[in-house]
Amino acid sequence: MIIGAKHQIPLHAIKRCKCVSNGTLGYLCVYLKEKGGFFIDMPDMKLPINEVTLPVLEAAMRRNTGNGIDFFPAETVLTRRIPATSLFVI
Repeated sequence: MIIGAKHQIPLHAIKRCKCVSNGTLGYLCVYLKEKGGFFIDMPDMKLPINEVTLPVLEAAMRRNTGNGIDFFPAETVLTRRIPATSLFVI
């Protein structure tokens, strides 16, 4: 059981976990549903990343879903990298 200031989440109920960072501080967003909302994907609980929370949530995710924590930012998944090309017109 993860006990926060406002919420309590049992480890067996965790379906998704994302790593989110603003550059300085990193957080683990914990979700109880497998799919998020269409526009807003609000986490059920947000935990700071440290040497205790990361292995515990990684083990819970592996046990519950068989997948680990998603460490990729949403921008890299949604955007496609296009190689830079230049055209010369004479």
